Amino acid sequence: MATEMKAGQRQRLDVSGRIELAVEREMRDASMLRSALLIFSAEAGKGPVAMVHPNQPIAADGAVELLPGGLRYRLDLEQLKGNADRLVLVQWITEKDRNEGRALSDAAKVASAIFDAQNQRVLGFEPEVARFGREAAVIHTEIYFKDGWRVRADASGFVGGVMAMANRLGLSAADAMAMDGRGAPGADAGHPGAGPAGPRAATLPVRLPTRPSAPGTRSVPAGLLASVARVYVTATEDRTWTGTAFAITPGACLVTCEHVVKDALAITVVFHNEDRHRPCQVMAMDEGMDVALIQPLDADGTEHWLDLIEPDGPADLGCEVGLLGFPLGSLGEEINYSQGIVNSTRKSHGVRMLQVDAGAAPGSSGGPLFRRSDGKVLGVLGGGLRGDSLGMHVNLAISADSLSALGWVTRERGES
Repeated sequence: MATEMKAGQRQRLDVSGRIELAVEREMRDASMLRSALLIFSAEAGKGPVAMVHPNQPIAADGAVELLPGGLRYRLDLEQLKGNADRLVLVQWITEKDRNEGRALSDAAKVASAIFDAQNQRVLGFEPEVARFGREAAVIHTEIYFKDGWRVRADASGFVGGVMAMANRLGLSAADAMAMDGRGAPGADAGHPGAGPAGPRAATLPVRLPTRPSAPGTRSVPAGLLASVARVYVTATEDRTWTGTAFAITPGACLVTCEHVVKDALAITVVFHNEDRHRPCQVMAMDEGMDVALIQPLDADGTEHWLDLIEPDGPADLGCEVGLLGFPLGSLGEEINYSQGIVNSTRKSHGVRMLQVDAGAAPGSSGGPLFRRSDGKVLGVLGGGLRGDSLGMHVNLAISADSLSALGWVTRERGES
C-alpha cells in the first residue's frame, strides 16, 4: 500500500533501480502549470548540474528522462548513485500567467507520486492547494541520498514565481527562463550583477492581472495600503529624496512619477508595513506625462497590487476619491490618506489630468488616486497648486489611462 506523505515528512525509499516520479495535477488550464526535475551534486556546489523539463527531456547520460506526455520522470537510481545526490521536483505557474494574477491556489491538485519498476505506486504527496495563497512556484518533492535513497515532501512556496524559486536553488536566470518556455534575456538587458536569477529583463508592455490581489471586496483605504511603497532616491552629490509608488502586478511592477526617479543613481522601495529596502530598476519613464514604471531587482514579487480603472471608465466630476502617499521625512514615516472629489478634468499637452481637492503632503508624488467605491486606481498623483487666490488645495493626478496610451501596459479585451 502506498504511503501518503505530509509536508515536511521524510521517508526511506525502499526500492532501487528504475523508478518513475509522476506529476499529478488538475487545473482548468493545465498549460499554465509547469514542472521540472533539477539534479544536484554536492561536489559541484550550490546550483544544479542538470535539469530535465519539456525543452530538455533527458540528462545524466540518460539516467533521468522525461517520458512522452511530460508528466513522468524515469530515474535510474543505480546509475545516479555517485554522480548525483539530490533531485528536486519543482512546479510553477508560468511567468506570463503569474503576471496576470494566477497562482498555485487556482489549481485543484498539485501532487506527485513515485512508482516502482512494476508501476506500483510507492509514495504520494499532495499538499493542500489552499495553503499556497498567492504563491506561484513550489519546491515540491526531493529525492536525496543518505545511507540509501530517501524522499522529502517539501511544499516551500514562492510568491515571486519561478524566478524567486530559481534564485533559492542557485539556478541562473537564463536556465529559469528556459524552463519557463522563454528565451534567455537579450544582452542581460543592461542590468549586470544582480544575483543568479535576477533581475528579469524589463519587458513592455506589462500585462495587467486578470483578477484583483485580494478576493472579494477590499476595504478602502485599509485594504490598499500593502500595495503602496515609499521610494528612496539617491542622485549625484549625495542628494537624496523620497516619493511614493504603487504596485500594479504580482511581479511588483510599480507606478510612480518621472520626476521622482529622474536623475537617480540608485532607487529602493519599502512597501507599507515592511522594513526591507528593495533595489529597483527603471522599466520606463516619460517626462511629458510625468509617469514612470519601476521594478525591484529581486524576483520576490508582491502579494498585493492595485487595479487600474478600465479604459472606458473615466472619472466623472464629483467622483469620490482617495489619495495615499508617503510624506517627506519631516512629516513622519507613516503613510497618509486623504479624500475628496474630482473637481475637474482637463488635458495638458495631450495628457488627461484629474483635478482633486484631496490634500496631499509633499513626498506623496507617485501615489495612487483611487475611486473610494471600489479602490480602483484613476490616476497617479503628480503635483499641486496652492495659494490664497485659489481658495482651496488643488492637486493634479495623471490619468491612469496614460499608461496604456504610452504602450506600457495592456490587458485582454473584455477584462476588468
